[in-house]
Amino acid sequence: MNFFKNYLKPALEANFIAMQFPDSPKHPNQKYYLTDLGRNLLNHQS
Repeated sequence: MNFFKNYLKPALEANFIAMQFPDSPKHPNQKYYLTDLGRNLLNHQS
């Protein structure tokens, strides 16, 4: 639960990542992907 609370939740709230199944957070096949905002942030860090 610490990983979700410390890393995933802030990234989700900042719209850097998104859930594949947003209506079912505990879905067995849940995956996270970078949004355009997250991709831009990643590309501009050098």
